[in-house]
Amino acid sequence: MIKTVLSIIGVLLLLLQIGMLNLSAQEYTQWELPDGAIARLGKGRINDMEYSPDGSILAVATTIGIWIYDTDTYQEQALLSRSNQEMEKVYFNHDGTVLASIEMFSEKITYWDVTLPKIKKSSKKRHDFPHFGRASSDGNTSATTLFDKIHIWDTQTNTKQILKGHKGYIACLAYSPDDKIVASGSNDRTVRLWDVKTGQHIRTLTGHQDNITFLSFSPDGSTLISVSRDMTINFWDITSGELKLPFAIRGVISDNIETKEKIKKTFFSPDQSILITAGEYRTIHLWDSTTGELKQTFSENNENKKETDYIWGIEDVLFSPDGKSILSLVDDYQIRMWDIATGKRKRFTGYTGYLTNACFSPDEKTLATANYPGGIRIWDITTGKLKRTISNLNPRDNSHHIQYGTYYIAFTPNREKVIISQDDGAISLWDTATKRLHALIGKKNSSKGTWPNDVLVSPNGETIASWNASKDGLIRFWNAMTGEHKRTIKGHKGPINRVVFSPDSSTLVSWGFNKDNAIRLWDVSTGRLKRTFQGYTNLIQDATFSPDGKILVAGDHEYVLHIWDVTTGKYKKIGTRQNSSVKMGRNPDLVLSFNHDGSMLAVGYKDGIIDLWNASTWQIEKSLTGHANAVISFSFSYDGRSLASTGKDGTARLWDIDTGVEKQTLSGYKRTVWQVLFYPNGLALASEMGGSQMGIQTEIVHLWDLRTGELKKTLDGHARKVTGLSFNADGNTIASFGFDDVVLLWDLTSIIRELDVK
Repeated sequence: MIKTVLSIIGVLLLLLQIGMLNLSAQEYTQWELPDGAIARLGKGRINDMEYSPDGSILAVATTIGIWIYDTDTYQEQALLSRSNQEMEKVYFNHDGTVLASIEMFSEKITYWDVTLPKIKKSSKKRHDFPHFGRASSDGNTSATTLFDKIHIWDTQTNTKQILKGHKGYIACLAYSPDDKIVASGSNDRTVRLWDVKTGQHIRTLTGHQDNITFLSFSPDGSTLISVSRDMTINFWDITSGELKLPFAIRGVISDNIETKEKIKKTFFSPDQSILITAGEYRTIHLWDSTTGELKQTFSENNENKKETDYIWGIEDVLFSPDGKSILSLVDDYQIRMWDIATGKRKRFTGYTGYLTNACFSPDEKTLATANYPGGIRIWDITTGKLKRTISNLNPRDNSHHIQYGTYYIAFTPNREKVIISQDDGAISLWDTATKRLHALIGKKNSSKGTWPNDVLVSPNGETIASWNASKDGLIRFWNAMTGEHKRTIKGHKGPINRVVFSPDSSTLVSWGFNKDNAIRLWDVSTGRLKRTFQGYTNLIQDATFSPDGKILVAGDHEYVLHIWDVTTGKYKKIGTRQNSSVKMGRNPDLVLSFNHDGSMLAVGYKDGIIDLWNASTWQIEKSLTGHANAVISFSFSYDGRSLASTGKDGTARLWDIDTGVEKQTLSGYKRTVWQVLFYPNGLALASEMGGSQMGIQTEIVHLWDLRTGELKKTLDGHARKVTGLSFNADGNTIASFGFDDVVLLWDLTSIIRELDVK
């Protein structure tokens, strides 16, 4: 029996803080879709963002393109996408008419006329894995690095100059304010100045004793500052190339500073009277750029300092447009903004999330911040209050350990709703027609701890059951159409292991762990306990109903099958599996599934063997051998003559039930996870998620005809690795999830028609 819950590998952080958007804003789920996709849920992980010079546009670079927001309404206006490529950086030109974007893992630079919007200019040639890029303020050129070379692109002629001279990896670039000079810093311990127009080398600046890590021009362009791993900061005269002032002695600018803190980045104030240094211990020093005198120090309170707090230093420092305030980004949950003159810290009230990016509006009244798990928040700088949350860009927190079967996405049978369970315990119901999201459980209302909630949709599509593997022992029922909470039941004394709906959706079976391993049957309509099945001591691994709902079979961790008559409660126990080579462990894998008429039960084991039991005599009729590791799932054909199985050996297999012969095998990398599904016409469709080359996951999804082993369709639309797949119940839609932090819904109807069996 095909289960309606389909597990997703990966950390699924989706569709947070969306609110009730108007209909035009909701259409973003249809924008710039790849061929064959019918919707995109989520907007990708944020890499960068910037206001236009007049403050009318906020551009956000993500894993799937650039989102354009009108700052009057903060609604989505456009998605600038070039074949779903991930964008790393965005830059506006001086008048805000052109937006330059640089792709992640590529030297591709695209220029967008944001008054249209459409591609204005696009460089054609691609190169492998440059470190980063910079765009000139006038929008006429862009510079990117490729190991020891610099590529300067002319946006008017779409031509390129290659600048050579460094003897080591180029780690940083900086344009002069007038865009005539680009400076490059390298691991060869030198800084080089280049003429942007001609590409000619102007001069080389030497003096540092280690790799160059950061470069910055003064606002008037007369001075360049360079930061090195030798813990020094040098001021250079651009005209003469002379060293004006060697700021820093072993990482500090004056000898009277006790802390020998390594300087990471430096910044000039807009009037260049102040030099800011950002250190590795979340400390910021403000120096008089002429005398070297220390003016201010901004840091955490000493009593709050802990060693674990300083794993990550300051990622970025931003000046307010008027130069009176600075903001530091530290990748945590606080906005750190200080008044330069008084040294006082500005207080912001409201939840920030885990901050990753920030930018000021040109009018100095608004601050935009981006965070994990994905909101963009707009703050009033004067009051420090949160004005609004404008988006749900749902980045992934890669610090979480990825586990199979921990995060879920499920369809209702009619495909009208998508249920999404997130790793913070939240559950959301996405309406595919209206593009609205309804929060069933928010993070603050979820069970204690950080356990995600598991979800299961009833076969009739009317009810969602959710439960949590923490200690609350609660099962919640929701209306799958409206998202309304129906009831909460509690009967378990500890964590719940699994739940299963009966075929007619009237009964829910649940069981827990250890001492609370009893199987309980609940009336879905009333929430009342109907029966409790006990009489065994081993931990239950899986359970399933017969198609008519009259029989419940459960398998325990020693491979004993327990059979109950649901109506009478009559119990039967079948002995342990004979001639098993499996070494009994605490939690061996075991999966159960009846065929469509209930005459046969398939049992899959940790050693990869599949036993086919006669459901009348409860004798094993056949054993199917072929999988080299644990069996993960089954799917029976509608005519009862074939069985498809997937295993942890990275294979999907098709079996002839009458003969027990393996008819077809699809093999992938050993960590490949397959999904298989039979259609009424006999088609066995298989899709794989995992590594096709050297164990590396790819950005595409393959669909195979399991009967012939032929690749029939490739779904190409993710910008990063695909980490999860799910079929809906009828197999007409597939959901794919990737490291780009979006879910793509694909319509398989046309593919199924092409593969129809007469």
